[in-house]
Amino acid sequence: MAVPAAKRGEHALVVAKRERFGRERANAIIGAARRDWECLRAGLAGEPAGERCETRP
Repeated sequence: MAVPAAKRGEHALVVAKRERFGRERANAIIGAARRDWECLRAGLAGEPAGERCETRP
């Protein structure tokens, strides 16, 4: 996730907090995409989807 650049005179801890939030958000998106892919892959291979995967009747 893109985060705004530090502004002149901005406190370093505020910048670090904003950058950390951006990394955590990006990691959450990547993790969700990875789980979706694993469920899709398992479904296409005919394997059991597992507990995390959404199943529709």
